[in-house]
Formats: sequence, C-alpha cells, structure tokens
Amino acid sequence: MLALASCAGQAPQINGSGPLPAALTPNAGTPNNTGKTSGNVMLLVPLSGPLAPVGQALANAAKIAFPAGSTPALDIRDTGGTAAGAVSAAQAGLAAGMASSSGR
Repeated sequence: MLALASCAGQAPQINGSGPLPAALTPNAGTPNNTGKTSGNVMLLVPLSGPLAPVGQALANAAKIAFPAGSTPALDIRDTGGTAAGAVSAAQAGLAAGMASSSGR
C-alpha cells in the first residue's frame, strides 16, 4: 500500500504494511525516465460534484508540473466524480488528440 499526502500535512503511518512492492522499489539497473513522456498529458479529475475540492487540488498540482505553453501539453478534464463521467472525459480527450491519460 502506498500513501500520499499533500504539503499541508504529514503522510499517514501505515502499520504492518510491509515493504514496498517491487514495482515501487527503485532499481539501479533501470534507466531513469521519470518525468518523461512521448505525448501530451490528459488528467481526469472531478472538478464538479462532491469531490471537486480534491480534483481542483490535483489540477492545481498538475498545472505546476506542466505550466501553460510547456511541452508536453496538459489537458485537464472533469469527470464529475463518476465512472461514466471519467469514460466520457477520456473519450472526449482522446478525440481531441490527447495520447496519455492519468487520474480518476
């Protein structure tokens, strides 16, 4: 299990969770491609509905990582906090030419 926290507080302690899964453990033999992407970035977040504050925080963080006019381009899409909304937002983004997606 991996816990992430914002700058506002301290990361929660997860007792008994054991070591990190191999996929999350750095590997010295693997090239570091962190932060590199071959296409644009689409972020699917709830900008409306009950989870809108969380979605807005994620969108703000993404805007810091991918400032306007930078490469790769960032396309933030509202999911409305629902699975159907996420599908619709992803389809709209892909139709607009976005290549990668991340989020919920």
